[in-house]
Amino acid sequence: MHTTSMSRRFALFAAASALAAAASPAFAAAENLFLIVPGKSFGPIRKGITLAQIEKAYGKANVRVRTVQPPHGDLPKQRAAVIYPGSPNEAVALLAERGNRVEGIYVEKTGGKWATKEGLRVGLAVEEMERLYGEPFAITGFGRDGGGAVDREPAKAPARELFIRFTSTQTGKVPDADEAVLNAEKGFRSDHKAARRAKLTVSVIFWDLR
Repeated sequence: MHTTSMSRRFALFAAASALAAAASPAFAAAENLFLIVPGKSFGPIRKGITLAQIEKAYGKANVRVRTVQPPHGDLPKQRAAVIYPGSPNEAVALLAERGNRVEGIYVEKTGGKWATKEGLRVGLAVEEMERLYGEPFAITGFGRDGGGAVDREPAKAPARELFIRFTSTQTGKVPDADEAVLNAEKGFRSDHKAARRAKLTVSVIFWDLR
């Protein structure tokens, strides 16, 4: 009987521990550290989050404060919290000029875990993105500021709450006719033959929290 009683107490303790762990915010967040929910969150990062909260979520040893160049080349350099610096899971959280609140976050490394539930991630080919969202979409011309990105004006634009930029992985000389299409101010469709030849892949996923 003593052995049975001990076994029951152990089983109850183990069950209680499992329930407590499941209810723990840290435990719940662990599964979603790299989940992007367009317009709502980048992992645990939401509007109003601070540097201290990022350090708590990812571990202070995994966060470095640095000055970075945001993905828009025309923007000035900015202070940022770099999460998992130098690794495929690197993410850059831009910090407000005053205080330590996050006002933007982006990823631009391939091979990392950051992704939406649909599978949007850095390195994704434009054809795969069409399949994820069910149809081709508009891309802004590379010749304009912030160009080469999903055109967020159409109501059906995929993940339109995010800034999603593409880069060409095409090798060799690009035909002049293709350059004219890709750089056009009016933009182009993702399924245009010039876009297919350019072998476009996602290079930046950016969320502006302001």
